[in-house]
Amino acid sequence: MIFTFSETSITATVKPNFPLLLDIFKLWNATVPLVQSAENLQYSMTYQPIPINMINSGPRAGGNLLGLDTSRGPLVVLTLTVQYTSPSSDALVLSTTRTLFANIRTLAARTNDLIPWIYLNYADKTQDVIPTYGAANVAKLRAASVKYDPRKFFQKVQPGGYKLW
Repeated sequence: MIFTFSETSITATVKPNFPLLLDIFKLWNATVPLVQSAENLQYSMTYQPIPINMINSGPRAGGNLLGLDTSRGPLVVLTLTVQYTSPSSDALVLSTTRTLFANIRTLAARTNDLIPWIYLNYADKTQDVIPTYGAANVAKLRAASVKYDPRKFFQKVQPGGYKLW
């Protein structure tokens, strides 16, 4: 049997505060029963550490257009990835995942552990990624776009994704 998977992901970045990470796990775990009716469900939360030495490697290699710096210490990228085969579950899955991450952001903000930076590869289409890189980096990206793609060809022909304009 061949399955056609629906897939979505959403992300947030926080400081590695153990009680917060445990509370996030509990929030995620509480959503599992809400989406378990989706057929062939794969519903995983990943905690991806970004240590200080990794953040420092960007500037040493010539720059860091992501806007990360060590002033906030090490970071943890949280990523919820969901796959399932029942298109009838789309609305339920999307609303559950977006509500979960709204709750995660609220919880992390309350403990001053929310980092506004959003990792592009795992972002939900509702997340405004580019501005989280910082105004100076966005200006550099736009300048490169004007220089190398003045007609915005790649911005126009590439469906989806996050645009500079």
